[in-house]
Amino acid sequence: MLLYLNPIAMKTNTALFNLLCRIICACAILVVAGVARLSAQAISTNQWTWVGGDSTINQYGIYGVKGVAAAANKPGARGSYMSWVDAAGNFWLFGGTGYGASGSIGYLNDIWKFDHTSYKWTWITGDSAISKNGIYGSKGVTAAGNMPGGRTVSSHWKDASGMVWIYGGGGLAHSGGYGYLSDLWKYNPVTNQWTWVAGDSISNQHGVYGTKGVSAAANKPGSGMHDNTWIDAGGNLWLFGGAAYAASGFAGNTNDLWKYTTATGQWTWILGDSTTQKNGVYGTKGTAAAANTPGVRVGSTCWKDMSGNLWLFGGAGLPASGPAAGYENDLWMFNTATSQWKWVAGDSTLNKYGVYGTQGVATAANYPSARYCTLTWIDSSNNVWMFGGQGYAASTGVGLLSDMWEYNTATGRWAWMRGDSTLNKYGVYGAKGSASAPNKPGARGIAAGWMDAAGNPWIFGGYGYAASTGIAYMNDLWGYQASASSLVFLSLPLNLLDFTASPLGNHSLLTWQTAEQPAGLLFSMQRSTDGIHWQTIGTVPVYTACHETCAYRYTDNQPCTGVNYYRLQLTGSTDHALYSKIAAVTFSSPLSLTWYTRGAQSVQVLLHNGTTEPYRLSGINGQLLLRGTLQNGQVILSPLSPGIYVLQVMTAKNTVTEKIAVQ
Repeated sequence: MLLYLNPIAMKTNTALFNLLCRIICACAILVVAGVARLSAQAISTNQWTWVGGDSTINQYGIYGVKGVAAAANKPGARGSYMSWVDAAGNFWLFGGTGYGASGSIGYLNDIWKFDHTSYKWTWITGDSAISKNGIYGSKGVTAAGNMPGGRTVSSHWKDASGMVWIYGGGGLAHSGGYGYLSDLWKYNPVTNQWTWVAGDSISNQHGVYGTKGVSAAANKPGSGMHDNTWIDAGGNLWLFGGAAYAASGFAGNTNDLWKYTTATGQWTWILGDSTTQKNGVYGTKGTAAAANTPGVRVGSTCWKDMSGNLWLFGGAGLPASGPAAGYENDLWMFNTATSQWKWVAGDSTLNKYGVYGTQGVATAANYPSARYCTLTWIDSSNNVWMFGGQGYAASTGVGLLSDMWEYNTATGRWAWMRGDSTLNKYGVYGAKGSASAPNKPGARGIAAGWMDAAGNPWIFGGYGYAASTGIAYMNDLWGYQASASSLVFLSLPLNLLDFTASPLGNHSLLTWQTAEQPAGLLFSMQRSTDGIHWQTIGTVPVYTACHETCAYRYTDNQPCTGVNYYRLQLTGSTDHALYSKIAAVTFSSPLSLTWYTRGAQSVQVLLHNGTTEPYRLSGINGQLLLRGTLQNGQVILSPLSPGIYVLQVMTAKNTVTEKIAVQ
C-alpha cells in the first residue's frame, strides 16, 4: 500500500524505493499573476537561471526581522509547503516539512513573501522554530494571536479577494505531537491575521460524510493530507483524495471528492467512496459517466481549465483492478456542471514509462511517465507545465525526475520541453544570477513554485538532488522562461527616484526623476484600467547621460473615465525591461482622486478639489481598517502592509471608491 507517512519518524537512507515512504507532496499549482511586471533581473529563453538560495542541501533559514525584507533573508530548506501568488505578482509560502532557523528537521508554520521586483524575502509571520502547536482561539474569530500549528501537505486555496484558505495536512494541532489534521483556516494577508473557520483542533478525526450531494453543517472530510485542490468561479473550495481518515477505521488512501461552500460554511460530499483503498472505475476513455471515478491516490497533479473543469493527472495509488499500488499516469477531468468524471488519456494500469519524443516537439504519441509529487504551473494560454516528481522516466526503474513537460489543452498533446529522460540527476547551478544552457535544477519532488506575469515558471526547494552530495531538502530558487530572448540577469545602471501621476485639468500628468542615468535608454509610459492589461501611450528616449538629478514629465491627453493606472517601462540596449511602481488617477465628475506610494508602507492620497472630506479605508474583504478626514484634500495612510485596499471618500453629493495596491 502506498500511503503518506510521517516523514520525520521514518529512517533516512538513499534507497529510491524507500523514498516512496518518505516523500510527501502537495498539488503545487500556481497561475499567472495579475499584475504584469518583470523584475529588474528578468529571465529569458529556454534556459534556467539559479536566482537565489543554496546549491547545497539541508540549509537553515535566515529569518531576519519579522516584516522586514532583506537581501540576506531566505527560507530554510523544505518541501510539501503551501504556496500562492498575490495580486502584485509576489510569491508566498507557508509551512511544510524542513528546517527553521536552527535545530533538526520538523514541521513549519512560517509565512514568507518573495518580492519579484526587489528579489528579497520577507519573513511575514509564524515561528522560526519547528513543530509548534497551533493557537486556535475562538472558532470564527480573527485574532492577532491565532496561528496554525506546524504542518505539511495541507489543502490550500487563494480566493478572488486574496484570502488564503488551508485545510488539514499532517502536523500539530492544539496540543500533542504529529497527527492528521482536519482544521480549516483563513489567512488575511492585508491584516496578517488568521481565523480558525471550522473543523477540529485535535488530530486524527474520522470524516462525517452525510448524504452524497447534500451539504450539512455536520459534514467534514476526515483528517489527512488531501493534496488535490481547486477553487471554482463561485469561490467554493474543492478537494479530492489523499491520505486521510475516511468514515471509519484506520487512515488510508482515499478517492472522495468534497466541496466547501464558503457562503454557507458547509461541506458537501460530492462523489467517491467513504472508505479507503478503492480501485478506479475508468469506463470508456473519452466518455464521461456517472459511475466513473479515479482510484484512491496521493501526490497527483491538478489544475482547473478556463471552463471551470477540474483536472487530475497521475499520482500514486490503485489502478482499475488489483490490490497492488504503484505510480499512475492517467489523466482525468471532472465536469462541475454535470458532476461526472471522464478518463481523458493515459493508462488504467501502473508504472508506465514515458514516451519523450523530440525535445520541444508536441506529438500525439508523447506522454509523461507514471509519477507523483510533481510541480505544476498554468500559463496565460491555459497550457499546463509540469516538472519532476518521483516515478518512471523513459526506462530503467523508478527514481526522482528532472524533466519538464508542456500540455497543450487545446490540442491535447504533450511536449517534452527540457530536462532529462533519465533518473536522479544532480543540478547544474552555474553562477548565481547568470543564465546558461547547461543550467538545470536537480531531480526533485514535493517542490512548488509559480508562473510570473511574463510567463516565466519558477521553482523553490523540494526534496531531491542539489549540486552534489546525495538527496535531501533544498531551498534553491530557479527561474525559467519559455519566450524569446536570452536567459541573463540584467541590472540597468539607473536610480529611479520617484514616479507620480496627477490630474491636470482633464489630462493626467506623469512626472519622474532619475539619478546617474546612462545614455541609450527608453522610457515607455504605460496605462491600464484594470492593473493587468497595459498599453504603451508614449515614449521618451534618453540620448545623453545624466550624472545629476534628471526630471521628466509626460501628459496623457486622453485618460479613461474612472481609474487610470500608470507605470514606466524602462529598456536599454538589450531590450530587457524594468518597471516602476504603479500610480493612479481617477476621473469621475465632479471629484478627481489620486494616490501613489511613499516608501514601503505609506500611500499619499490627493483629492484635487482641495476640500476637506471624510474617508474610510477597508481591506479587500470589507473589514474597516482606518477612517478619518482628508484635510484640504490630502492624507497620508500609514503604515500599510502589502496588499489590496479599498478607499472611499464621501462628499455631500457622491462617493469616490478607489482600489489601492501596496507592494
